[in-house]
Parts: sequence; C-alpha cells; structure tokens
Amino acid sequence: AVQGGTGTKKHVDGMLQALAGSSEDRLRLVHRIDKDTSGLLLLGKGRAGARRLTRAFQAHEIEKTYLALVAGLPPENMRINVPLAKGGGPGHELMQVDEDGQHAISELRRVDHAARRYALVALRPLTGRTHQLRVHMAHIGHPIMGDGKYGGETAHPGGVIAGKLHLHAWQLVLPGGQKIEAPLQSPPPSPLLSPLGDSLSALGLAVPAADWQFA
Repeated sequence: AVQGGTGTKKHVDGMLQALAGSSEDRLRLVHRIDKDTSGLLLLGKGRAGARRLTRAFQAHEIEKTYLALVAGLPPENMRINVPLAKGGGPGHELMQVDEDGQHAISELRRVDHAARRYALVALRPLTGRTHQLRVHMAHIGHPIMGDGKYGGETAHPGGVIAGKLHLHAWQLVLPGGQKIEAPLQSPPPSPLLSPLGDSLSALGLAVPAADWQFA
C-alpha cells in the first residue's frame, strides 16, 4: 500500500519516514495509486519539491497513463465522461456512477487484443476521482481483469488470467520547467512478479514501445 490505513501496517509512506529519520530533505509522497495497482510512483525531495509536484498533480498538469487488461474488445478510441460519487457496496464505501456526482473523464486507447475476449488498453484519467478508471471500465462493460470491487464475474474468468487487479501505472509526463521533462515510464513487471505481466505473456499481447503515443 502507498499509505497506511485500517489494518495496513506496511506502506510506502512509513518506509520513507523510517529510512530518512528526521531529515528535511527526505523523499515525500506527492500522489498515490491504488493498493493493488503496480507501477510508477513519483516522490518529491524535501518539502518544497514535494509541494511543487503535489500542486502540479492537483492542477492536472501531469499526464498519467495506465495500462490495463480488460474483458472483451472495447473501441480503439473512447472518451468516457460519466460522473461518479461514493455510495456503493455494503458499507457505501465504493464509488458508483451517479448523474449528480462529481464529473469524471477518462480516455481510452486500445493497444492490442486477443480475439474478442481480452484487450490491453492505455487509460488516461483527466480527473482524479477514487477508483475512476476501474468504475468507468466496468460501466462501459469492459471491466479490468481481477478487479474484485467493480469487475464482477466477468473480471475473474480463471484459467491463465490471475485473480488480481491487472492495472499498471505506466507513464507520467511532467509539465515544462521541471528538471525532468521526458516521459517517466515503468514497464509492466515480469510475469513472475505481476498478474498483468503474467497474463500478457500467456495471451501473447505486446506492451507499447517506449515511444508509443497516446493521441
């Protein structure tokens, strides 16, 4: 997990604090990814650096692109503009589609597919709602594989598809003026370390090249 919570004792934020001690220049979290999501996590060095990056995330100045294995064959290109609100699930802690909720926009590009059963897609959240990509993909009928919160039975076919979330934070593009302007990328982990990598290998699906363009 990125941060601690009920029943969560091991998390990235706690590790950073333990490693740095009292140093003011320690690495700090500036955003977060879901507990079961693999991939790129950006840290800021010191209070000032972390504050700048946090503001950039909040202003949606940093482009985030995820890779996901989804059920079925979604369109090659799609923009999902569906408002979301908290209130689903037994404890009303899950997000759900709600016409009176907060606006939420996601963009989709299909990267590769295996027949019409599975597709590797690139997803870009233009807003930052909790579980936004997972809820949007389930809403359009192409849930992310292994999604135990929103995917239903379709997301758990068994066989070569592992039962864990197939969502990977692949790329971050920082705004101009930062010390690092080139896209930051994290290739999906090897099949031995990642449900996404394992399933892509089993299905013969190819991940995007480093210079792949979302647009």
